[in-house]
Amino acid sequence: KLPNISNTYALRGSSVKICSEIKRRGNKLAFVGGFSNGEKVQVSIYSSLLDLERGDVIKVNKSPSKLKSRALPGEFDYKLYLENKGIFLNLSINDKNIEVVSESVMWRRWYSIRKGIRIYFDSKLSAGNLSQNSKGLIQSLVLGNRTDLDDEQYKQFQQSGIVHVLAVSGLHVGFISLMITYVFGFL
Repeated sequence: KLPNISNTYALRGSSVKICSEIKRRGNKLAFVGGFSNGEKVQVSIYSSLLDLERGDVIKVNKSPSKLKSRALPGEFDYKLYLENKGIFLNLSINDKNIEVVSESVMWRRWYSIRKGIRIYFDSKLSAGNLSQNSKGLIQSLVLGNRTDLDDEQYKQFQQSGIVHVLAVSGLHVGFISLMITYVFGFL
């Protein structure tokens, strides 16, 4: 059901809470954000300087736009995919158009532990004599971190129908991080 989004300009200058994990590709950060009125927005920020995490709140100095369909017949319809998730707006900005309003302490602690595990594991992999493809594959399977996975390998996972293995692997690391946070959070 399409909500009544007649005036997206009214959302200019509004605060957006980061509601999903941030996907990083080069200098692009992508995530789902939420406005205070409940509207969800697909956000893309182009910056190599920002250190944002889930739960942070940013103020945007740009109006979001309504999603546009770019799919050709028979292609994947990204607009329809986002609409099925309740996302009807898109916001593409650079770091000059945002201001970090608040940071989530809980999420920062969680990501800090998770990042520590990934750094430790990455240092152990780097010490080995592995090719970049092998290193990327192991990181994907063990940590769910697909940033170093070769695009061709990822396509092979998709075509074989087992790409979910990569997501499940990362989920396990998330559970381990959560248990560590819970156990050592009381100390």
